[in-house]
Amino acid sequence: MVHIINNHPHPHNIFCIAGVLKPGIERNAAAVRVVLEDWHGIAFTDFHNLLKIDGEWKIVAKVFHQY
Repeated sequence: MVHIINNHPHPHNIFCIAGVLKPGIERNAAAVRVVLEDWHGIAFTDFHNLLKIDGEWKIVAKVFHQY
């Protein structure tokens, strides 16, 4: 995992850890894999496609797998 996004307690004492795995970047296009563990007892792997528009990265598509 490259970056831990969040590991602080949820208001209802639910802990959640999310991380972004190494992104693939090519000029103004990118793809990242995001792993979210133990969100209300559920885990997800998200795949985000991003485009750099007017100097800012924007998510343009997302697919996910819940396990």
